[in-house]
Amino acid sequence: MTGTRAYVCWQDMLARCHRESHRWFSHYGARGITVCEEWLSFENFYADMGDPPPGLSIDRINVNGDYEPGNCRWTTPAEQARNRRPFKPRRRRTSLAELQAYAAALARAASAPGSARTAP
Repeated sequence: MTGTRAYVCWQDMLARCHRESHRWFSHYGARGITVCEEWLSFENFYADMGDPPPGLSIDRINVNGDYEPGNCRWTTPAEQARNRRPFKPRRRRTSLAELQAYAAALARAASAPGSARTAP
C-alpha cells in the first residue's frame, strides 16, 4: 500500500508530529500533538480511516487533540479552514525610520540645557 494517498497521508501525519525537521513540526509535535500508539502501524490507521475520498484530507476534529480514531475525519480544504486555532495577532515591527527618529529625539534630549544629571 506504499505510495497510496492513505499511506502518504499517514507518513506525513507521523512526520508532522515526530520529526523536528518537518516544516510544520512547530504547529504539531512541538505543541504536544501526537499520533496514538495504535496508529503508529499503517495497517491500524488504514483499518480505522480507510482510503481518503477524492479531494479530502485528514483533519482533527479537536484541533488541540491528538491524531486518534475518535478525533479524525476526512474533510475538504474549506472545512479544514473553518476548523483552526485562532490566530494570535502579530505585533507590528518598528521601521528603521521610526528607530532613527527615536534615537534622534533621545540625542536631542540628552544634549538639551539642563538635561545633565548630577549625583546627589
